[in-house]
Amino acid sequence: MQGPREKQNSKKKKIVGIPRGLIFYHYPELFKTFFEQLGAKVVLSK
Repeated sequence: MQGPREKQNSKKKKIVGIPRGLIFYHYPELFKTFFEQLGAKVVLSK
């Protein structure tokens, strides 16, 4: 159940941070596309 604050925040675009390590090097577009299709902004580590 969501309260008033959660409903207000759910309208904002979510941000997903992905570290540039491990499996991401093998499948970069898979993760980026997956989260973008869910409506999230993807931010990669430096």
